[in-house]
Amino acid sequence: MRKKRYIYIFLLSVCLFVFNSCGLDVVYYLQAPQTAHNIPTASTEYDNRYFEFTTNNSQGNIADDFDFLGTAVYYKIYNNSSTMANNISTLSSLSSSANESAAATKLIDGFKYKPLGTSNGTKDPLIGAESYNQRVYIRLSNYQENVSGEYKAVIKVRRNSDGAEWEEIGIPLRTGNRYTFDFGRDEDKVLDSLAANKVKNAVPAEDDSSSIGDVTYSSTFSDSDKKLWYVDMYAVAVGQDNSFTPYYSNILHLGSVTIDPNEENN
Repeated sequence: MRKKRYIYIFLLSVCLFVFNSCGLDVVYYLQAPQTAHNIPTASTEYDNRYFEFTTNNSQGNIADDFDFLGTAVYYKIYNNSSTMANNISTLSSLSSSANESAAATKLIDGFKYKPLGTSNGTKDPLIGAESYNQRVYIRLSNYQENVSGEYKAVIKVRRNSDGAEWEEIGIPLRTGNRYTFDFGRDEDKVLDSLAANKVKNAVPAEDDSSSIGDVTYSSTFSDSDKKLWYVDMYAVAVGQDNSFTPYYSNILHLGSVTIDPNEENN
């Protein structure tokens, strides 16, 4: 009996040592961006073909060893609207699940959505972690911008309060900051400020799915005549622990827009 008791005490000690050494996995939870104020669809006309949402910067003190970094914006380019709709449906189901980060994991690692670029360089995440919530406005492509600045391609932010002024933080570019979203324009019609940084206008191509990585290319265009392109966008809060492991909130769908490569103004 005494020998059995010693064996039991030894095994218990080993179990306690392993438990205390390994510890429990720590999970950090981030609050998702709050509200999408304008959610365009593939059929939206040019005047409302923009994205607008409010960040959720009221994350509180999650932990001493954790940093809230801000709000990232991810996009994907499709040439088939049905493929895009199926992926949106999958992400919607995941965002409603109990696993709050599952949708972001599928968005980034599964469907390979890419972070939105800017004319002022890569900002990761796009919107910083200010102490107040921010209103964000994004128009991807230009529409008669020389006639009315209201429809120019731009990313701008402001404090989410009455009377706050907008601040432009750049022109939206595809990931890598080399190409615009003005798919219907000639290369030489890019702004001088963009041309100085070797930014070009270019229609997406099948090869972009592997080279740039921001295109989900189907052998069948939804519109076989015009060969239209669709851009889908999401926002997600981002943070990291002291080992620089990234954490994501649930996702907020910002909407989708159609870009016609046959039209200069789109």
